[in-house]
Amino acid sequence: MGLFCPYIPYQVLMIIVVFLNMSMFSAFGMMLVARHQLLIMEDSVFKMRPVTKYASFILINVAMHSMTVISILVLRSSCEGQIGILNAYPQLKWRERDLNWFIFYGPDFRAVMNYSYYGFFSFIPIVAIFILLPCAHMLFIVLRYVI
Repeated sequence: MGLFCPYIPYQVLMIIVVFLNMSMFSAFGMMLVARHQLLIMEDSVFKMRPVTKYASFILINVAMHSMTVISILVLRSSCEGQIGILNAYPQLKWRERDLNWFIFYGPDFRAVMNYSYYGFFSFIPIVAIFILLPCAHMLFIVLRYVI
């Protein structure tokens, strides 16, 4: 990515990095769910049908890529507004000028603020349900037979 920095705007590179990171996290989540389903006995209440399993994969992808959508929406922010925010807050004075940072002013971007708040608050339970709980249950199953 460093080779492209002089030619591609910072925002586009940031969107690419966020997309790749969220793809990696969603692949890890889908892998955990698939592994969990392999370890579960056929008569367990936690065993998902194939349609439900694929729906959970889609839900994991949508939840993880909500951060990518937020970074795409922030791309609409203006450089002048960001420089004004940098000048208004002294704690941000250490940053270099004339660069376009991912700072957006709330009232001008109410849709972005709402999407980021509600997206993040829906992201937490989805991660807990589809990643943390299957991982804990999978460890419980494995440790039950080991110990």
